[in-house]
Amino acid sequence: MSAYDFESIEVKKRHNQPLQPTAVSKAVSYELREKKNFANAEILFGYLIEILNEKKKSNVTYNELDITAFQRAVSTLVRYAPSPKDSRYYFNLTLAEFDRPLRTATLELTILNNLVFVHSQHNDTMEDALNIIKSALKIGIFRFKVKEYYRHQPSRFNDPLSVFETLSRKVLKHYGLEFNQDKTDVQKYIKKN
Repeated sequence: MSAYDFESIEVKKRHNQPLQPTAVSKAVSYELREKKNFANAEILFGYLIEILNEKKKSNVTYNELDITAFQRAVSTLVRYAPSPKDSRYYFNLTLAEFDRPLRTATLELTILNNLVFVHSQHNDTMEDALNIIKSALKIGIFRFKVKEYYRHQPSRFNDPLSVFETLSRKVLKHYGLEFNQDKTDVQKYIKKN
C-alpha cells in the first residue's frame, strides 16, 4: 500500500483526518497509472473537489498546491480514461464547471492534448480526433500569445503547443492532411520537393 493510493486516502477519510489536495491528487495519478483503476480515481477526484469546494465556501484562497493538485488530477483523468467517452466527460466537465485560478490556458491546452491523444489511439474515434483538431484551429490555437500558456519558460518537454502540433500530425497523416501555412485549418498533404 502506498501513502498515495485509494486505500490510504479512504482510511484517513474514515478516521475524519484532514485530506490534503496534493495527497489526493497523487492518489488519483497512482490509481490511474499504476493500478489502472479508473473507478477509484473518480472517487478520489470527487474527494479532491469536496476539499476545494469547502475552501471556496470558507472564502479560503486556493494556494499554488491546491491549483496544481487539481490540474494534475483532472489532466491525468483525461489522459488515462479507459475510453474516449470518459476522457471527453472530464474535458467537458473542466471547461463547464471550473474557472480561474483552477482552470488556466495551460490546463485547457494540456487536457486538449490529452483528449486528442486518447481519441487518436482508437481507429473508431480517429475522426473525432480530427474534428477536435479542426475545432482547436478554428478558435485560433496557434494565434494565442504563447506566453499566456506558461507560468515558467517552456522547455521542449512541457510546451503544450508543440505537443499539440506533434499529436495532431499523427491524426492528419492518417487522413492525408497537414496544417495549412498559417495553421488556421487543414489541407490535403502537399508533397514537398
